Amino acid sequence: SHFTTLRKMLTCFFSHAQILSIYTVFLLSQAKRSPSAGQAQQANERKWRGLDKTPSGRNFGGRANELYCDDGEAGFLQRMAAQSKTFAQQVFWFTSLVASADSLKTLPEQLRALGATDVRVIDMSQGNKRSRLLAWTYLDKKQRRAWRRARWPATRI
Repeated sequence: SHFTTLRKMLTCFFSHAQILSIYTVFLLSQAKRSPSAGQAQQANERKWRGLDKTPSGRNFGGRANELYCDDGEAGFLQRMAAQSKTFAQQVFWFTSLVASADSLKTLPEQLRALGATDVRVIDMSQGNKRSRLLAWTYLDKKQRRAWRRARWPATRI
């Protein structure tokens, strides 16, 4: 299985709990993501118009099935949030990059309704490119402190 292979590769660097967390993120990352194909194409065309240049093909890497999903970024994020509840006590922080601010309209409320104790949206930008980092945890402060003590003993708390 994927988990056995991944565990064998990671055992020399991480504890069992950390490996489980990494594998959880790996499983969640296997879902299709990003905007729908039409939205991605429109954004690409806007970018080239803004640069006053002619498009020269794709401006991103990856395979087609990794670059879009039918219900766009918002749908991907909603599914990821729902799936994360299953692993609530096994992952310290869940994170995802978010390209569109519109995708974040209802997510913080959805995550809190699922039981997330801390939800953070961090705005980022470089040049004209704006994106956000969405992070959430189901662990309360006491559980996070215990997690750090158990797994990262050298970390100051």
